Amino acid sequence: MAFGLWKPRHTNRQQQSSESLAETLPALFLRAQQLANTASTGVHGRHKSGVGEDFWQFKLYTQGESTNKIDWRQSAKRKDLHIRQHELETNESIWFWLDKGLSMTYCSPLSDISKLDQTRTLFLALALLLNKGYEDYTLLESGEAAAHGASHIHHFAKLLMQESNSEFSSILAEGTIPKKSRLLVASDFLTPLDDLKANLQAAAASGLNGVLLHVADPAETSLPFSGRVQFTDLLGTPNLTIGNVEKVRSDYHALFNQHKSGIEQLARDYGWRYVFHQTDDNAAAVLATLYHHLSGGK
Repeated sequence: MAFGLWKPRHTNRQQQSSESLAETLPALFLRAQQLANTASTGVHGRHKSGVGEDFWQFKLYTQGESTNKIDWRQSAKRKDLHIRQHELETNESIWFWLDKGLSMTYCSPLSDISKLDQTRTLFLALALLLNKGYEDYTLLESGEAAAHGASHIHHFAKLLMQESNSEFSSILAEGTIPKKSRLLVASDFLTPLDDLKANLQAAAASGLNGVLLHVADPAETSLPFSGRVQFTDLLGTPNLTIGNVEKVRSDYHALFNQHKSGIEQLARDYGWRYVFHQTDDNAAAVLATLYHHLSGGK
């Protein structure tokens, strides 16, 4: 499915059984953990004191602070006045939406991983980083509240691996996303820009914004083929034959870049961040960028 209207996936593949799903999760977790570890040195959580319910730490009382914050029991134990600090209470949470359409499964010989699997890895690695910062997150398609923790991230990973026909527009229409939430929408955006514009308008009407993650295979950006080439869809059905690909390459590059620029401009118009990622690029760098934007960075 692309970011616009959903189209049914007419494939001969059966739904993944629970056994096959369980087999894929360890590999996904391993890739995501390695990626999160690589990127973690450049990212920092929002762990800071404020008015909330969750205890964070004790600190020495300093003159001018409210005496109501003093923890007299701890002060007696430590022989100095200490106050009890709590985590910053916030209603912000991260809501993920992943395009799981057929075009996202494409993987050319120029890449080691499909657009869909690369994005799944980025999503799970980002969730691991959010977990460390005690930040809440969820998948839009789940219909579940945002949360964090060990059990939540395993459930999140299982949902990432499942097929889905969720429509971003219909989820927005439900109005269940808290207004202070940030969204991460990932797709190859192989749809008309008008579809994207309609979704961003709907998000803006609900007071929502976030990050658009535009994912592409290197073959989609470079058109590396030569000579006479028959192009087929992902079901193997011939759609187009070009006698000399080299002659259309420059025009193709111009059209691709025009579409890419259009997506970026729409993101800017509606207050979203735009991040482009090619599947053969440095995944740790884009992960750090996503975390920075979603954690309140400019």
